[in-house]
Amino acid sequence: MVRRALLASCLVVACEGGPIDRTRAPTHDFSAPTRVSVRCVPVGGSPITLTTTDGSKLDGELLAASPDELVLLVGGDVVLHESAARIARADVDLYANGIVVGLLTFWAVAGTVSALSHGYLFVASGPTWALASSLAIAPIAADPGRFVTVQSDLGRLYQYARFPGGIPADVDVHAIRKSAPQSCD
Repeated sequence: MVRRALLASCLVVACEGGPIDRTRAPTHDFSAPTRVSVRCVPVGGSPITLTTTDGSKLDGELLAASPDELVLLVGGDVVLHESAARIARADVDLYANGIVVGLLTFWAVAGTVSALSHGYLFVASGPTWALASSLAIAPIAADPGRFVTVQSDLGRLYQYARFPGGIPADVDVHAIRKSAPQSCD
């Protein structure tokens, strides 16, 4: 027990602290890290739908979040700063289940068909495959996906933003685009 605690302590101390810097390129020279342009970082924010106080809806990518405002990329090239006072509700989409359900259904059908190789025992193994796979798929198929809905504390949405610590001062907000740049050498 003491050895495990000592090992865990050493691992925690050995880890580099601080914010995640996605502009640092991997290198063996820790004294002089190589940096890349923020536009070349292949990380995007989560899709978000804002409902404003007047009832209109805005869809886009969440770039940055603070308690006072949300910054969105709308339509792939328009950056909007939306004040918290105008936001009635924010829905962040984390993932959808469509592909997962499709793959699991294929697995269920393939497993049930493969039970035909059991010969007369298919009478037991076929329905077992069908029942077990149906029970495995049912809860996933019933779930439309994961999303986060916020109506008051917009600052907690930072974790779903492209720039969780806010947009860096050296980044031209209006140069941000949805598509990756053509060349990032």
